[in-house]
Amino acid sequence: MKEVVIILLPHPTSLSASKATAPPTGTFLNIASLGFYSALTHVKPDSSENPVQILWHTICTSIFSPQQGYLIADKSINTSELGILVSQVLPTAADPRDSEDLVKQHIFLVKCKAPNEDTPGQWALTEYLKNISSLSDRIYAAIAISSKVKIYRWDKRMAGQETQVEEMHPFIIDIWHEADRVEESMLEIRWKAWDWAGQD
Repeated sequence: MKEVVIILLPHPTSLSASKATAPPTGTFLNIASLGFYSALTHVKPDSSENPVQILWHTICTSIFSPQQGYLIADKSINTSELGILVSQVLPTAADPRDSEDLVKQHIFLVKCKAPNEDTPGQWALTEYLKNISSLSDRIYAAIAISSKVKIYRWDKRMAGQETQVEEMHPFIIDIWHEADRVEESMLEIRWKAWDWAGQD
């Protein structure tokens, strides 16, 4: 009688989820949001910055809806480095008919880096922001490396002072483990960025 050996292979979903202790559990950023989850699982240790940019495009479109007056550009302005730029548009007339009836302001910039750049020296943002002349004087900004992100507030008016770049959180957030914290930060930016950027 021949011996029969049965090999049980794990379901593909369990393979993806095994990269973290648990799947991301934000309200928008979670395993049920297939676009976000797919983008997150495509960021590999040997990836270039392109999957990181796709991940942050997906995150930003989940939080900053075009229907609510947000524009999302897939490239950092005035530089060849990959990134995401979020701008907010508000009407200046009750019944806007053309671009003169709208006002736009940059509110959030993400610099995207490849996973192999996850070293202490790569999380600084000041010099990068100084070289982008067309940014708003005040803007929220972030560095995204692999599935991690660190979020800042940039105030160009404080040039030469230590407070020119202020950490929104004093730590790096890993989306795999703290998607809810990333989500909370993005919602705070959505609520506050326009007024803060326009303050005198």
